[in-house]
Amino acid sequence: MQYSKFIILTSFTLLLWMFGFSTPADAGYPDALVALKQHNFKQAFRLCQGAAAGGNADCQVMLAGLYSQGKGIGKDQQQAEAWLVKAAAQGHASAQFLLGKLIFESQADCQDSRPAMKWLSQAADKGQAGAQLYLGLFYENGYCAAKDKKMALAWYLKAANQGHAGAQWVLGKRFYKSRLVRRDYKQAAFWLLKSAAQGFAGAQTMLGLMHEKGRGVEDSYAKALTYYKIAAEQGADSEAQFSLGRMYEGGKGVEVDSQKARAWFRKAAHQGHAGAQHELGIVHAQSAEDQIPKWRHELRQATTAQRPAGW
Repeated sequence: MQYSKFIILTSFTLLLWMFGFSTPADAGYPDALVALKQHNFKQAFRLCQGAAAGGNADCQVMLAGLYSQGKGIGKDQQQAEAWLVKAAAQGHASAQFLLGKLIFESQADCQDSRPAMKWLSQAADKGQAGAQLYLGLFYENGYCAAKDKKMALAWYLKAANQGHAGAQWVLGKRFYKSRLVRRDYKQAAFWLLKSAAQGFAGAQTMLGLMHEKGRGVEDSYAKALTYYKIAAEQGADSEAQFSLGRMYEGGKGVEVDSQKARAWFRKAAHQGHAGAQHELGIVHAQSAEDQIPKWRHELRQATTAQRPAGW
């Protein structure tokens, strides 16, 4: 199998997290981990190469990450996947999650994604929070599994209770929008605050909306503006940028400033936000991206948007 255009590891932060919580079975791994944290990638690769060949799963995952990002060695997605497969076959939960994610992202339909379900299920059963979030969305949307609201909620809760910021955001949205559960703004705020405290932009944007509307939290334009601004300045959340533009345009919690409003609308519009494009008089042409099911967009945001260390 070749999925060369997909990045196995989305950030070096994730790489560090995985290795910081694993238990090495080979003496070469701790030294490789030290080298990795010091950004001495060539040394990390050299120290782990022999151990990985000898079957050390932690080193196999480390090599997969180094090959995936071209750190310490030439970038090679086939090699990255090969090492990931070896580690996953040994039951390494992070490897199983990353392999399942890789397969899922490269397939358009469920039939071809069954191997992804297999690996993600194995990782989720071991407590891997990212995999648990995936299964929650699969069960909620009937992807490669019969729709099951109870199962979806159970997996979301498992991931959220482990501190997964993306899962906390998803769970907060479910309570806010009355999906899977009865609408409960207090519960929505509870989970969104946990996610936002970790720097998750989507949760910060939703808290901004809740403060703007006075739902489950204090009715406060000032707090809404603060949350929108924190999220918007991260750069990846177009909804936050659009909302911040609205606040400046309408003078909510701040003096009216048409120039700043348009600046934030432009930022959101460049990311494809239809509302911002409308404000700027740009005709929104539907792209292939628009045709992707909404739940896949949500999954992508929950797992690949800018997020704190620890995911």
